[in-house]
Amino acid sequence: TTNSYTFRSNKGDYPNRFSLFFREPSLSTSENGLDTLQWFPNPSEGKITLWNPSGIALEKLSVFNMLGQEIKTIPLQKLGTQTIDLGALQQGMYFLHWHTEEGMQTDQLILK
Repeated sequence: TTNSYTFRSNKGDYPNRFSLFFREPSLSTSENGLDTLQWFPNPSEGKITLWNPSGIALEKLSVFNMLGQEIKTIPLQKLGTQTIDLGALQQGMYFLHWHTEEGMQTDQLILK
């Protein structure tokens, strides 16, 4: 899908005013209609933002280490955008299992 976007701003130095993220499908299942569930940034320093533009009812997030061990479960707000703090986890690679009323989506996260 190709989309066009326009951003206009007054002249000046405005750090962190605008961010643009592109997401490549990776370790993700979209056959269940969860392809609109998005989160960023990746890699992250501990906090990620979950964006749910389609309004899918969210249930919980399960975090797994590379050994397949579930190390954290976080209840999620049913709707809306939310910030999730994973700062207590060590640096490394993790799998995020997003549980919703429509199924589950798995993504890979790098904590730095």
